[in-house]
Amino acid sequence: MGEDQSQTGRQRLTVAETSEILGVTVEAVRGRIKRGTLDHERTDMGVFVLYPSEATRKPLDAILAPLTRAYLAYLPDTATMGAPGRPYPHP
Repeated sequence: MGEDQSQTGRQRLTVAETSEILGVTVEAVRGRIKRGTLDHERTDMGVFVLYPSEATRKPLDAILAPLTRAYLAYLPDTATMGAPGRPYPHP
């Protein structure tokens, strides 16, 4: 799947491959390309998304996973704030 761009740490994926990886529609990927939120390149063979390779994604996942867990652990406390008897905290 995809062509490896070893020098940049990114893979060249088709729009369909990218949509499958991200779990969104092909139209959503095209919209992200149009808005400039996905790096891409246009060639005579079509449009390719420049997606981080597995080696690039793993360190990012290692950074984000603990932050996500901390954020999710914080959510239950904030869900009831503002309810009667539970005022919002003031900084």
